[in-house]
Amino acid sequence: MFSVELYSESEKFNVNNLPDYFPDSSWVRSVCTSGDRYSEICDHYGTNRWLPLHPFYSTDYLVRIPLSESDLSSLKRIGQIRCSSGRDLRSDDIEDFSDELISQLNKAVFKLGKVFVRMTHKSTKNSFSRKLCFCSTVLDILDSLTSSIPLLKTLNSPFQEIILMKWVIIDPKTEYRVFIIDYKLVGISQQHCYTTFGPRDVLPDAEKILEWYQSVRDKFIELNYSIATLDLYVNEKVNLIEVNPPSLWGPSGSSLFTEKEMVDLPSRDYITVKIR
Repeated sequence: MFSVELYSESEKFNVNNLPDYFPDSSWVRSVCTSGDRYSEICDHYGTNRWLPLHPFYSTDYLVRIPLSESDLSSLKRIGQIRCSSGRDLRSDDIEDFSDELISQLNKAVFKLGKVFVRMTHKSTKNSFSRKLCFCSTVLDILDSLTSSIPLLKTLNSPFQEIILMKWVIIDPKTEYRVFIIDYKLVGISQQHCYTTFGPRDVLPDAEKILEWYQSVRDKFIELNYSIATLDLYVNEKVNLIEVNPPSLWGPSGSSLFTEKEMVDLPSRDYITVKIR
């Protein structure tokens, strides 16, 4: 069922390659109906679509705040200025947002404490100002929302909402990148490519991941996620972090898998688990 393989220092890993080998797949044809493939694929893998699979969905650990047309306009305008200039968020920027939005953000922070920030399509993890860091104030949240170029590119859709999730400290040894091709789980890699965690038994985690995927596979079929790259972590259960487009269609690379391995994975009669 599983084959655990150790990363070799001679391997070139974390490549972005799937579109090179599956450029005309049914996945691309079914998702893309216009010339703007990037926007369509961002929509297809948007947070709002896979959110019901997240462990915090329908719990007190998640708050969703729809944006008014005015607040969305302010977010886009300030984001464009900051992302093109690299300047800091200013107090007069905050004054451009409605009192209602500021009030809702304050209530959410009071309720959740430290939060991870997402929008309808993307998270703020690529913020040039805050990077991948928790937010604990309204200023932090607006700073992260207006300093992410990938997020800014997805704000043209008319409906947008801010999604705040309670911040969770994840043991990096339990965080994985999982590859789905043709609705089949074909590979699992440790998420942190450049970290050596030493000898450990990853098979129990791999078995939990497979069992979890089998339990939600019908939902992936419903969402037309025939090809997907999943980020998740495992404790007493499997916890989805996010669903990403494969490789060049998004920020998700192949982790410890090489280019040749990514091509070979679908034809193997076992699931490859890669660690270092």
